[in-house]
Amino acid sequence: GDGDGDGNGNGDGGGGGGVDEASPLRARIQSATALDPRGTVTYRLPASSHSSASRDSRLVAEPVRETAPFLVQLWLFFRRALLQHYRQWSRVAVNLFLHLLIGGVVGASFYAQSRNKDKPPIYLPPVAPFAAASCPEVIRERCEDEPLSDKGLTQVSFIVTLTVVGASTIAALVTFGHEKAQTRREAESGVLLPAYFVAKAMADIPVLLLATSVMTSFFYFFVHLNQPYDQVFALYFLVNFTAAGMGYVISLLARPENATVMACFATIFWAVFAGVTPSLRDVQNSVPWLLWIWAISFPRWSSEALYVGQVQHYADSFPISRSLAHKGFDIDNIPLDMGVILAIGIAYRVLAFGILAWQNRT
Repeated sequence: GDGDGDGNGNGDGGGGGGVDEASPLRARIQSATALDPRGTVTYRLPASSHSSASRDSRLVAEPVRETAPFLVQLWLFFRRALLQHYRQWSRVAVNLFLHLLIGGVVGASFYAQSRNKDKPPIYLPPVAPFAAASCPEVIRERCEDEPLSDKGLTQVSFIVTLTVVGASTIAALVTFGHEKAQTRREAESGVLLPAYFVAKAMADIPVLLLATSVMTSFFYFFVHLNQPYDQVFALYFLVNFTAAGMGYVISLLARPENATVMACFATIFWAVFAGVTPSLRDVQNSVPWLLWIWAISFPRWSSEALYVGQVQHYADSFPISRSLAHKGFDIDNIPLDMGVILAIGIAYRVLAFGILAWQNRT
């Protein structure tokens, strides 16, 4: 070479006569740093190479580009997720249409029973205490404890919960399930998975709000409910929120071709434990050691919230507390019901993130 070589290849211009250890060693360091998103990797040389390489500090550490902070990545992923919703507007429209059908069809099917004065309402409270005293002794306890009719209310609660959970769970399968390969590539390049996951889940919130608004507006119009609209809206938003979290978990565990079937199965499975049939009191009397399944079933809590909200209207004139105890419900449990549904929805998301992180571990 034309440089000032010292015989070992360490001079300017390359030097002559020696073996240049810098090139292969630098390539090894750069290949190591390219896989590390944290900024700088320190690579220690073998003992035999220390003397020749110590004069070039660039061989000890090679800087690489630093990844963006968490909040920056969160904002970028959130914008991208919203743009995905905008570009895939037909998918969002189908989800909204399904919720419109749920509110309209289910509500219309109970319209005559809830609005027509010539037909019994969806709920008739127990008879007043003075009237229960005149019932035959054989059925006096039933007169005091059981409502005259609550079949319509239990049917409304079960059907609406079943259909809403099914629609929201299936709609949530595309949030993470269709991006598994892309997520793995981005994770290997240094992307922060918590920012990606939180942003995608946050971008689904506006869609859940729209779907809940469409469903509850039609449902509340057709079915005569005694509880205020905002309480019904909050209840079914939480149901949609939790069902979407369940959809995240299913989409990450199942293959795309099997995810829809698993979502339908999970919906039906949890609807069985909604506390309608059998009632919670029947379960407590027969198989109390299985009550924990009902405790983690969010349809059980939504059923109680809708049922209790409807019968609270009669609390001042009829023995509602005893009637609710006969079902296994409590008249003061609506805040607890909504809190448990929210907690289950958050738990589903924590579980989904754990699965995502495990699948993309490096």
